[in-house]
Amino acid sequence: VSTQSTWGGGHLLSRAMELAMAVQQENRTATQEQCDALQKYLSTHTYTCSKPERVGHQGDGGWTICQDNPLPKPCISYSFGLAFDWSYDRNISETCYDYAFDPTLRVKGTTDMRHDEKQVEGRRIDYYSMGLSGHGNPIINSQKRIPTMTLQAIMKLLGHDHIDILKLDIEGSEWGLIHSMAKWTDSPLDRTNQLLLEMHFTHIGFFYLWDALQVLHNKGYRMFYSHHNTQCRHIKLANSNCFVRHCMEFGFVKVADPTQ
Repeated sequence: VSTQSTWGGGHLLSRAMELAMAVQQENRTATQEQCDALQKYLSTHTYTCSKPERVGHQGDGGWTICQDNPLPKPCISYSFGLAFDWSYDRNISETCYDYAFDPTLRVKGTTDMRHDEKQVEGRRIDYYSMGLSGHGNPIINSQKRIPTMTLQAIMKLLGHDHIDILKLDIEGSEWGLIHSMAKWTDSPLDRTNQLLLEMHFTHIGFFYLWDALQVLHNKGYRMFYSHHNTQCRHIKLANSNCFVRHCMEFGFVKVADPTQ
């Protein structure tokens, strides 16, 4: 998982605008008690997975899934954000149909936005040069028009009524996306069994972040895996004196009873 903005620096969700609006709404400063609660949340596994399985590289680029309830065969995996690392997608495609999305892959030495066909040849991987957003409108990034779709629209296009594993590594765009999906009727968050998420905390306000985490909790997502990437520096969250690493990886399973 690259710490650089290979996903377009969050432009795929108009991240600068999202963050500006969030900060405007946050005239509060988090208390030390609230900071402690956040740190506890980020370091506490609220679901004990007895059968964790590493998919892809053992180090950076791989992800851990939970096989307590074995994945159906075939299952459905959505993978957003590749950064030229196909290890997860190649591995998960042995069990699932994998749908990989990243509009920023470029052939070296060109500006042509194409994927490496050798990575998907003979595998159950469908690649789309498409971005993910909460609104589905094209984004202009470096004078290029980048197409985006909502997750709801992508699922409808592909004919899926659920996702077994949703992997999001979208360089900070995850927060606006979670807030948007929380407002949708029949949200994809209600129809996803596992969520693999790299959280990026640069420039994010404490309360905007906390509200997004609360959305995941209320939707029944419980953390079974966390990895605090030592390559990610410590930063201070806006509207707080809370210090966290600016990127961390998490795995969540969706429980049947969100009140648990």
